[in-house]
Amino acid sequence: MPFANFFSKHEPVSRLIEAHKIGLGTNSILIEVQPTKLTVGDLWTLIPPDVARRHNSETKSLKNFRPGWLIDKVIEAAMWKLSLQYDVFSADTTLAQIAGRGSSTRLLWSGLTFTTVSKIFIPINKHGIHWTLLVRMNILSCDKLKQLFPIGVKCDR
Repeated sequence: MPFANFFSKHEPVSRLIEAHKIGLGTNSILIEVQPTKLTVGDLWTLIPPDVARRHNSETKSLKNFRPGWLIDKVIEAAMWKLSLQYDVFSADTTLAQIAGRGSSTRLLWSGLTFTTVSKIFIPINKHGIHWTLLVRMNILSCDKLKQLFPIGVKCDR
């Protein structure tokens, strides 16, 4: 059965169970969005905990599996998808961690221009237990961005 038909006809748990039945391992890539590759194991983390626990035979081989625990790779894929479909800039999930330690974020912004961006999304995982999305909207000018992020923002002139 072609995957396109398979994925359009089944709800998420059925898809993951079927992937297990046809021999796809937990490290098999099911979704690829730019540099982010989501595996069968990554997608199991999106299933509600009570449902995932009922499928121990499919999830028992997952290392450090925490049902219902939203992992960085899933956030990364969602951010890339938004960046590809809309005029937004989505920061890497590590940006807030780097800035929180007082380290330079210059390399993350290096070479980027923000003149065509309407929003900046910055995912934040506070204390590793809860995701928050910081959204900076209505970007007025590159000069204003340079004030907010003084290192690494370049303006087209």
